[in-house]
Amino acid sequence: MFYDPKNTELRRQIQDRLQQLPPADWVQEMIAHYWRRGTVHPEDVRRLLGDPTRGVEVHPTPI
Repeated sequence: MFYDPKNTELRRQIQDRLQQLPPADWVQEMIAHYWRRGTVHPEDVRRLLGDPTRGVEVHPTPI
């Protein structure tokens, strides 16, 4: 099955699966730090945004 942007059922299934995944440990730590201090570490922001000098690779994973 390939991804068809018009296939709303497939899109819903993908979204449901992604929402079931827990956040990564470093994301949970970042959120906890934000709630405690009201700030985010600069390295966490870089991790969230990615390296602007590098491209992003996307590999399809069958459902």
